[in-house]
Amino acid sequence: MQRNTYIAIGLCVLILFLAAMFENNNLSTSTENVNSVMEVQEPTIDTTSVNMFNAYNRNEMAADQEYMGRKIRVTGVVSNISSTYDNTAQVSLETDNQFMSVKASGDRKFDAKAAQLYKGQSIRMTCIGAGEVMGMPVLDNCVIP
Repeated sequence: MQRNTYIAIGLCVLILFLAAMFENNNLSTSTENVNSVMEVQEPTIDTTSVNMFNAYNRNEMAADQEYMGRKIRVTGVVSNISSTYDNTAQVSLETDNQFMSVKASGDRKFDAKAAQLYKGQSIRMTCIGAGEVMGMPVLDNCVIP
């Protein structure tokens, strides 16, 4: 009986792991296809991290139509600077919800600039909207001037 329980738990863990891998592959594929900040020819959308978060909180579909794949100049206050699993920088910008943020990432130049930031610093960066993950807007290919 105990052996069957361990097998069932192991299968559940394996299924969850595979589901997470599949989701990550979908995310990386969709973000890899997004153009770089400099290649997008559409007008730049000016917004704040608070406004962007609120738009996604109100209606994710409408916010995706407004921001997904578009060049965005976002202004916000840095709430966290972290290193991801592949040792790249992720900058979190404050929202009205203390437990949620707007997540921004970029290339190695972005990583170098992110290393100079500090919590509470007001910042403006230009990025490509990459949707929302777990309730938090995601910005890719960000450039910090």
